[in-house]
Amino acid sequence: MGQRVKKTGRHDRETGIGGNQNFVVRDEVLVTYRGSRRNVTIPGNLGITAIRNHAFSCYEGLESIAMPAGVISIGEEAFRGCTNLQSVTIPAGVTAIEHCAFADCTGLQSITIPGSVTVINYTVFSGCTNLSTITVDAENPHFTAVDGVLFDKHKSRILCCPVGKEGAEYFIPNNVTAIGDCAFLYCINLQSIIIPNGVTGIAFGAFCKCTSLRSITMPDSVTVIEKRAFKDCKSLKTVCLSRKTCVDKTAFEGTLAEFFYTD
Repeated sequence: MGQRVKKTGRHDRETGIGGNQNFVVRDEVLVTYRGSRRNVTIPGNLGITAIRNHAFSCYEGLESIAMPAGVISIGEEAFRGCTNLQSVTIPAGVTAIEHCAFADCTGLQSITIPGSVTVINYTVFSGCTNLSTITVDAENPHFTAVDGVLFDKHKSRILCCPVGKEGAEYFIPNNVTAIGDCAFLYCINLQSIIIPNGVTGIAFGAFCKCTSLRSITMPDSVTVIEKRAFKDCKSLKTVCLSRKTCVDKTAFEGTLAEFFYTD
């Protein structure tokens, strides 16, 4: 299979009346964009209901994208590697944002999740090094945000801390009982994390590649630490936890952490 050529926003030739032929659409799905505009508004008259996997991926010239009403899903890696993307308008009606849809969009600083979204893959914003704030429409029945961090609606599970969130220390709210898959993935500014008593599990890759994280104390309520939870946390030196905690053998892979037990 041929290697995908990166779009730089300089060499693609625009064609068609109003540039609409730059949008390749099949069965109401936007397959790819062949134009060179930096600020792209997808026309509503194309009847698009979905953005296909990789539709805009690696289009480094893209600075803003506005999707029309009628779009209900944003596919895997749809905008991955759009490093200059700064503004995204996700319309009300979108229900699913899939795996790595906006991964490695290093120019993205904030994003708003509309009230219609029911599915957000945990890797959607991985590698977005300047993303500091996630906002969720107050009418969304499934998700909410607190201080720019994404939670489930009940605020019992932390889902995504934006990679570019400022501050070396983060206090997980007391009502949280679970830390989700890859919730703090690539949070390289994080040096200290305070986990409250009541958290029972730390999921797959929760703090993976938090390279500045130095120490962590697990409350006795934590019963399981899953695969790669702290993988490649290269600055992690001390871990305090209960002997009763079930720790996957890969949970601290790539660290030199010393373990101290609280019981």
